[in-house]
Amino acid sequence: NWNARLSYKKVLGEHAFDLLAGVEARKNMVSYGYARGKGFSDPAAIMPIETAQFQDYEDDTSESTGRSFFSQTNYDFKKKYFFLANFRIDQSSVFGSDNNTSFNGGFGASWVLSNEEFLSNVRFLEFFRMRVSYGTSGNSRIGSYRALGLYTFDDTGGDGYNQGNMAKPSTAPNPYLGWERNYKFNAGLDITTTFRLSLTVEVFNDFINDMIVSREGIYETGYSTVQINGADMYNRGIEVGLRGSIVSRANFKWNSQFNISFIENKVTRLVGLGSAYSGAENARSQKVGYSTSIIWGYEFAGIDPATGRELYLVNDDLVDGVTVRNNYRDKEFWKPIGHSQPDFYGGFNNRFTFLKDITLAINISYTYGADKLVQREFLDHYRVISSRNLSVNAYLDSWKQPGDIALYPAPVNNQPLFSNTTKYLYNTSRIKLNSINLTYRIPVKDTRIALDQLRVYLNGSNLFYWYLDQPEEGRNGVAEMTKIYPEMRTFSIGINANF
Repeated sequence: NWNARLSYKKVLGEHAFDLLAGVEARKNMVSYGYARGKGFSDPAAIMPIETAQFQDYEDDTSESTGRSFFSQTNYDFKKKYFFLANFRIDQSSVFGSDNNTSFNGGFGASWVLSNEEFLSNVRFLEFFRMRVSYGTSGNSRIGSYRALGLYTFDDTGGDGYNQGNMAKPSTAPNPYLGWERNYKFNAGLDITTTFRLSLTVEVFNDFINDMIVSREGIYETGYSTVQINGADMYNRGIEVGLRGSIVSRANFKWNSQFNISFIENKVTRLVGLGSAYSGAENARSQKVGYSTSIIWGYEFAGIDPATGRELYLVNDDLVDGVTVRNNYRDKEFWKPIGHSQPDFYGGFNNRFTFLKDITLAINISYTYGADKLVQREFLDHYRVISSRNLSVNAYLDSWKQPGDIALYPAPVNNQPLFSNTTKYLYNTSRIKLNSINLTYRIPVKDTRIALDQLRVYLNGSNLFYWYLDQPEEGRNGVAEMTKIYPEMRTFSIGINANF
């Protein structure tokens, strides 16, 4: 990375100016290599060890370059009215030569109302500011060669029809592939009061235009997929943060922070082949008018007590799983069954200080309304036992004989019909105790120890989860099925010294 900047500042009475201009050049290169072999004989065998029957060596390099020109202007009047404007030009080699330049800019304004005469008598206000901004930015973090035609080199002896080494087309070239563009609007206010409370409110609306997506190609061209600027969506929401000094005394202080966020996401445009759905095999299809975090699939209706077959609701009709597999496999029969984006989420942090030298910090996070599609291997994919134990639910809640009211089919060596159903959907609403830290600052200033500061601390992380979706007694729930292996609960003790 190389950059140069030129700045200029000037104050003329009640007017203040701050100007900035610059240029940046960058280059990124990644190299990797490996060697492997297979076909070695058993070292314990009587026969001598043979050389590898198959050896493979590979090295590769990818690189990208870019340059930018940028400028910014700041102006304030009487420390009450602030204005900002910026403009930049970005170029990147990752895009097609016909569309590798992006022009972006923005402006913002803020008004410090607490400095106005008409609020001078409002004594509980220490600081009150309103602000608004609008601008555009580009995204080039897509890989080095997405706009170029790519080939996969096959050196395994051909594909059954063509013998010898060969190069197979994998990604079609697109010289018109260009920057993703993000149009960002933000409005907010900041308030600080004499009650030792501060409030921040942010409202935002980000509209992402010309998103880079993969679409099925025309097979006659030799390419299965093509990268295009083929989607638009928006993210909008509100964030609220509250900070306060609850107690402030000589020997005890309590500071607290709380924040909450609400976010909405929706796809507004999809173009190209497969415009109704995109990348849909893992129940995360994209569709105009719906969020990108929608989980699509079938609504599970239970197990037929008489036959043990899975039942689903398709177009409000009760249909067994075999019929769904044979007649309703098209994605047009899918429906939204969940949402991986929470309705709201945030954190709650507290810091207590005792006798000036002992500090206790507690960090809590929470999320509400998000769903998770659990891997079916955790429940009723009974033959996957090489890397994990079967859940106790698979036995206790499975169908065994006619008349059983069950949640899972009989535990036999077969593969479930579908993975994207409400049977595997869990509510992940939870409160998490992320960490607790206890620190004691040892007084060293009045001693002969050559230290500026000495602290001893005890820390615990990933301490506790409380899930809203609680399983029955003796069953596994979302807490056990969120990850293949549980998160580590970690405790550490240490000493921190500053000289």
